[in-house]
Amino acid sequence: MLGFAEPCRRPVLALLLSLLLATVACHRIHGETLVILGEGEGASVRGEVSFAINPASGQMEPELRKPGVLYVFRAEHSVGDVTGKAGEVYKVTEGGNLVKAGDFDLSKTDDELAKAFGVD
Repeated sequence: MLGFAEPCRRPVLALLLSLLLATVACHRIHGETLVILGEGEGASVRGEVSFAINPASGQMEPELRKPGVLYVFRAEHSVGDVTGKAGEVYKVTEGGNLVKAGDFDLSKTDDELAKAFGVD
């Protein structure tokens, strides 16, 4: 009877499981949109950005509080009720809240950060 636990298949299954775990570990912080907050008031946005009409103003505005959007802080900034410090990464949750997702190397360029977080 053939099964997944046959001795000849165990090394192959172990290899596949190892590759899967390595892939998940390397890509745990990933998003479609990256907001880079630097010195001053400006921000750089990379990746896909959707827009919606603000009912109060009637203006088109980017939707940067969608789930999965990543915020990287090159300097200390406040976004809503969260104050991020330089070198921190935050991700927008399903509820629209920012939660800390990790840290990054401040010496990396914006292009390197976009590539590292899967945003092209």
